[in-house]
Amino acid sequence: MNIFIFALIIMIFYLLYKSRLKEIKEASFGFFKDLFNIKKLFTTIVYLFTIYWFIEILLSLFKIKNYFLIILTTILAYNYIKKKTKKGFIFFAIAISLLRLVIDKSVYSSNFLVIFSILIILWEIIDSFLNFSISRLISNVFSREIEVDKLKQGMVLSEFIQQDGNNYLKKVKSAFYADNFLDEESEGLTQEQIEKIKSTDIKKIRVSQMISFAPFIFIGVLITLIAKGNIIIFVLKII
Repeated sequence: MNIFIFALIIMIFYLLYKSRLKEIKEASFGFFKDLFNIKKLFTTIVYLFTIYWFIEILLSLFKIKNYFLIILTTILAYNYIKKKTKKGFIFFAIAISLLRLVIDKSVYSSNFLVIFSILIILWEIIDSFLNFSISRLISNVFSREIEVDKLKQGMVLSEFIQQDGNNYLKKVKSAFYADNFLDEESEGLTQEQIEKIKSTDIKKIRVSQMISFAPFIFIGVLITLIAKGNIIIFVLKII
């Protein structure tokens, strides 16, 4: 947890430092526009409200009451369900949410409201990082543009290629991108995929630049030793 928090803070400051003001404004506008999309926000709240309940019940069977684990599991489950279910699933989620409001009195407590608010905020931030509003900013900072002729096996693209008739479009990768011209290439480009790119009219493409996580792990461990546990709880106790 401490490693994740420290890495996230450093990454945000690094993004701000490396990005132009115009890019930051565009990313911020995209984030808040997405955040205050009423239809999307309603769907998110209903899905998370339903999934959180099931996860809480499931973990309670194993006598696990760890809010961080519940939130993390809920986010992962929602991400999976969002990709796999059809639009009609929202009506089932609404029905379950209404049922929960009737039989689960804990949802009216201040403790639940705080935890659930954190869950929604975390999801919106993660969704923005994984999708187009902030992923474009990340792509600009943590990738470089090279000529297609210089592509090598094992390189990871930060853009995916979409075929539109006889044209080929480059788009920033997100967690939910589809219709990739190259199919799967998460383990790095193969020679066959490189030749496939060269057969298109694309001259340049962005490839990811890897960063070392060893310093984050080391500092995260130090923070854990100093705080004797979760850094957030440690800070709240000081305040």
